[in-house]
Amino acid sequence: MFQLAKNLTKKDVFVIFICFLLIFAQVWLELKMPDYMSEITRLVQTERK
Repeated sequence: MFQLAKNLTKKDVFVIFICFLLIFAQVWLELKMPDYMSEITRLVQTERK
């Protein structure tokens, strides 16, 4: 495993970092989605005066 890591270029490390960042963002947004949906539902069901 460490032998593979030795052969990585700066570009490879950058791409790996971007992948982890995008995966983190996707998981975070999927966990936030129920909060957003409940807020939208609450706003739709609220009566306007």
